[in-house]
Amino acid sequence: MITVLTAPRTGSTWFCEYLSNLHNLTNLDEFFEDDKWNSPLAQAQGLTYLEQTPNIIFKVFPNHLLDYGDKLFGKHTSRRPNFSKNVLELQGKKYILTRKDFYAQCKSHYIASITLHFSGKPRKTEHLIFNAFWWKRTVDYLTDCYTVLGQYNKEYDCEIIDYSELSFTTTPQSKKYIRPVTWDQEPPVPDIDISKFFD
Repeated sequence: MITVLTAPRTGSTWFCEYLSNLHNLTNLDEFFEDDKWNSPLAQAQGLTYLEQTPNIIFKVFPNHLLDYGDKLFGKHTSRRPNFSKNVLELQGKKYILTRKDFYAQCKSHYIASITLHFSGKPRKTEHLIFNAFWWKRTVDYLTDCYTVLGQYNKEYDCEIIDYSELSFTTTPQSKKYIRPVTWDQEPPVPDIDISKFFD
């Protein structure tokens, strides 16, 4: 079993597919994304399935394990109490997949959220009107993700891999992930170094 702990726009889809093919594993993708996992019974059934199915790989974002909706850190009552602990204590390899170029990650997530194009399919150039509210929401969300991933790294045996280390970022295949856009105003660069979360 391989668990990939990550945030959106880190190349996690490609990474999971790569590891799945390399180790002949079934790729469950974002296994715990759906709201159906919010009940204790569903969570117990999901954990049992994972325990009994070792030849798998799946990825999780912090909000999949905590499920605070739009907020993290207890600003809402978690509908999945103790779930992150139960999932992360499962046997198997754990990776934390990051993206040191946080500005690029924020722009990628913002573009995907605004255009609703989350896949890696090539797109025509689009013109975006910068929205300060959605930009702050994007930066805050991804910052919260890294705060939680940093906590997981302290508590569990994880190997950290960065987006820049994935081979698709240096091959012609990477072109399909480029989102050609123009802006009426470039988003401001957030003053955040994600390495501080993993010191």
